[in-house]
Amino acid sequence: MPFDADEVRPGYRGATLAPWPNRIVDGRYVFGGVEHRLPVSEPERGQALHGLVAWSEFADRVVGPDRVVLATTIEPQAGYPFRIEVEVEYRLDADGLTQTVTGRNLGIPRAGASTRCSRLVAATCARRSPAENAGSSVHQTASVRSVV
Repeated sequence: MPFDADEVRPGYRGATLAPWPNRIVDGRYVFGGVEHRLPVSEPERGQALHGLVAWSEFADRVVGPDRVVLATTIEPQAGYPFRIEVEVEYRLDADGLTQTVTGRNLGIPRAGASTRCSRLVAATCARRSPAENAGSSVHQTASVRSVV
């Protein structure tokens, strides 16, 4: 579904979804034995939708002829008291486009985070186990092969 640069992206097409990649019913979840309550972003269904970075601005870290690395930081907020850096790398080679999403815990000793590859890229997708400890990371990579 193409759209112009000055248009609002339709749905979550091409968005990085972190620190959770799906829906959280009633915005409530338990992590480390503590219940957290997120703002409900889809009120008609009573759900917190697709994380906190889908509409965030990402800064460029690396811009090269075959790769771009972008990053943003999720600051502690209502329902998500964790500080997480989200880094997204897009790499193009003869086999196609690869997207790697990395989340790093920058804050308190334990943090809950997960991610999902972009629907525009996710032909093959592999996720490593979420890391919870300060300074640890969670990674997910997706690849599309035979790019024309």
